Amino acid sequence: MKRFAFILILPLAFACKTQKMTAEETVEEVMNPNDGSIEVSTNAEEASTDSNSKPQKPYRVKAKIAELAKKTDYYTIKSVALEGTLLFMTVEYSGGCARHTFEFVGSPAVSKSLPPQRGVMLIHDNGGDQCESIVSRDIEIDISELAYKQESGSEIILNLEGYDEPLKFVYP
Repeated sequence: MKRFAFILILPLAFACKTQKMTAEETVEEVMNPNDGSIEVSTNAEEASTDSNSKPQKPYRVKAKIAELAKKTDYYTIKSVALEGTLLFMTVEYSGGCARHTFEFVGSPAVSKSLPPQRGVMLIHDNGGDQCESIVSRDIEIDISELAYKQESGSEIILNLEGYDEPLKFVYP
C-alpha cells in the first residue's frame, strides 16, 4: 500500500518542479551582435494583449544603414510617433506560435533635397509562424544612425515604406 501511494505521489512532485522551472524561464532577453537589436520576450510573447494577460515590453531595435531590398514578411503599420532619437511604432501581423524579429534599415542613398530625404524600412521575420491570430506589437527604434549629420539641428525626412506620411527627424 505504501509503495502504491509513493508511486502516485512521485509524478506530482516532479510536475510541481517542472512548473516552477517554466515560470522562472519565461523572460528572455537576447541581443543580436550583428544588428544591435535587443529582444525582450516571454514564452507567451505572441499572445495578443487582453484583460487576462499582462502587456508586452516593446521590441527594441537600433536602426542601421543598409540596402532596402531585403525580404520582409507581411505586417501593417498602425501608428508611428517620433520623439527625439526614438521612433515608436505599433504593427500588426498574423502569428502567435513562433518568435518574430524585426530590423530597421535606412537606405545609404540620401536625396539632395532640402531637407535631405532617406528611405527607411521595417523588416519583419515571422520565424515560419503559420498561426493566424492577429498580434499587435510595439516597437521602439533608435534612429540616431539615420541622421543626415550627427550634429545638433541636422534635419532629414525619413520616408517609411508602408506609411504615407514623411517623418521629419531633427538630430537633438
